[in-house]
Amino acid sequence: MAIALQPELCTASSMHYVDVETMSDLNAGYDGRGPLSCGEDERNRGLWEWAWKGQVRTRVCWTLDVTGWKAALYALLHGQDSAHG
Repeated sequence: MAIALQPELCTASSMHYVDVETMSDLNAGYDGRGPLSCGEDERNRGLWEWAWKGQVRTRVCWTLDVTGWKAALYALLHGQDSAHG
């Protein structure tokens, strides 16, 4: 949520095909993406065909400005707008 409100908190990101597993008892809640771009691997083409056809990709944040995130959280908990100190 912090990144949605303050996108600059994300310091490293990349685009990926993302889907969330909802049917499996073992993997429910797992998001099907990773730094190795498994969705773009030829062996997974059938599974991810819907995404390629619709060009469904999303930005995944890999690195967060922790100091900035803590400042925003602290400001929120203390009833202040972090953008205004």
